[in-house]
Amino acid sequence: MNSVAPVLSVQAPLTVTVFASDRETMAGIRTLLSGQLRMEPECRSGNVTAATAYFARNPSPDVLIVDISGVDLPLSHMNELAKVCAPDVKVIAIGDRDAVGLYRNLLDIGVQDYLVTPVPADILHRAILRATRPDNQSTPSAVRGKIVSVLGASGGAGVTSILSLLGLSLSGSRGRRVMIVDLDAGHDGVGGFFKQEPEAQDQGFLQSPERIDQLYLDRVMRPVTERLHILSSRGSVSRVSRYGPEMQDRLTSLLENRYHFLFMDFSGLPISQAVPLVAKSDIRLILCQPTVPAARQVDALLKAFNGNEVGKELVLLNRCRPGTSLDVPVQRLEAHLDRQIDGEIPFDGAGFAAQGVYPPDLSRLSARTQASLNRFADLLTGEGRRKATGMLGRIREATRHVW
Repeated sequence: MNSVAPVLSVQAPLTVTVFASDRETMAGIRTLLSGQLRMEPECRSGNVTAATAYFARNPSPDVLIVDISGVDLPLSHMNELAKVCAPDVKVIAIGDRDAVGLYRNLLDIGVQDYLVTPVPADILHRAILRATRPDNQSTPSAVRGKIVSVLGASGGAGVTSILSLLGLSLSGSRGRRVMIVDLDAGHDGVGGFFKQEPEAQDQGFLQSPERIDQLYLDRVMRPVTERLHILSSRGSVSRVSRYGPEMQDRLTSLLENRYHFLFMDFSGLPISQAVPLVAKSDIRLILCQPTVPAARQVDALLKAFNGNEVGKELVLLNRCRPGTSLDVPVQRLEAHLDRQIDGEIPFDGAGFAAQGVYPPDLSRLSARTQASLNRFADLLTGEGRRKATGMLGRIREATRHVW
């Protein structure tokens, strides 16, 4: 009998981390938290730079109190901190600058509050209570992750492999929190790539989409690493008529404030079903091979999304087999699509074969493949430039440092 034991909804205690530059401030915050608020904070010496380095390697707390005293360009440093912390962290900044402009700018980027040192106990008390009350919501634009819908142009485009490796790249050295949602995992999918067996509860993920809530997702999502999680179903969204745009919005609304990147794999869907589901995505990522059928499919997808006012499309060329004389050159593919290809993954038979034998690891790929994945990961984060393509583009790229 395959019964699932009920899960009790128990509210876990809030985790609070404090980074302060001077001992007096640290002692005052610790006394307030442990005494009046009965919280046990993790207190560390240092400012926002130290906090960024720390959370690039460690999980994020629920509430972070961080010192920006004496820091040049505090907004830039806070943006760097946001890249390594979970989007739903409530941040209270403390500093020695009493400036209205700084206060407003910090609130604009999603900081919960800014308090000038020395911080009176009653003001800090109220700030922490505001940050920790259940109905608190920070600025949506600051805490919302990036939704990336992934589509494959023709079968065998390597969506599962590339999506999984991009997840490892973003969650690894870049410190982003990444969720991969596999909506068509009938053939192992992302879970199989990471050598994970589906849980019994996974069967109900798509069969009863109306059951989706935060507690249910916490039960069925599985960690690959501290910052990379996957959510997959043994079913297929293409066979679930009830999974429409409303259910898609419901699922993303529950996940987008917990992850920097939310990848949604729609590669198994026909265009007519995929288009309304990915309409609100920040990025619609299309993977293709250098073949004529794939080029036609990419063109059809781009035309279907033409005029969409939300998000943008990126095209990633994946050479998942040895080249042949029938392959479409990049220049011809770009001319057919009337746009540049945004990235290109070279053929790496040994490197990708190793991912199927051993636990997935970017270091098993060739240096060229790693560099291509890293460039595209930088493009997704907004820290990189598009790949130079075409003859003139490659000449400009080769001579960029000469002039």
